[in-house]
Amino acid sequence: MTKIKKLTNIFFLISCLLFTACSNKEQTIQISKDIKSNINESTKLANDSFMNQEQESKKYFQKYFTPWNQKKASYSLKDATWGFSYKNKTVFLENHIKADEKWFNKQIFNANFEKYNTLLKKAITLKNTNIRVFPTISPMFYNPKKPGEGFPFDYNQNSAIKINTPIFISHYSKDKAWVYMQSNSVGGWLRINDIAFVNIVVL
Repeated sequence: MTKIKKLTNIFFLISCLLFTACSNKEQTIQISKDIKSNINESTKLANDSFMNQEQESKKYFQKYFTPWNQKKASYSLKDATWGFSYKNKTVFLENHIKADEKWFNKQIFNANFEKYNTLLKKAITLKNTNIRVFPTISPMFYNPKKPGEGFPFDYNQNSAIKINTPIFISHYSKDKAWVYMQSNSVGGWLRINDIAFVNIVVL
């Protein structure tokens, strides 16, 4: 009686395994058919002409090389000097030192914006480089005791651009260590050692 029961259990187990395997196989076949059907449908709906690659590439390069087609920086003087508004805010420097009026006056003087749009030269970046609001590597922070402020949230870091980016140069800082420039997407201060002037005619 015990042997018969054992054989019955074994037979039942084997039947279950075979049924499950067949069921999984059928399910796999069904999934494969569905996938194949979806691929065939997608192929019918695919629109290879939604973008003209040659035309889009031309538009991209036109924008990329825009600075080399400029005759002057396109920002108004007011827009170019927007960073001066930090002088009216409470700003901290390294080691939680508060930036005073003297510090801001020094940066504004060095920014030399009375010479805005006088150099008028094309250039290119020689490395991945930072774009600064003021012509200094000194960072600016809001109250470092508040969450999300202080290091590393440097408000003097306006942006960054890649090596080999075409740029247009407006003018030098007073100390000649920086240039105010405009790329195809952003403007600000770059260190003079991070750029090279170019003499090129863009058609």
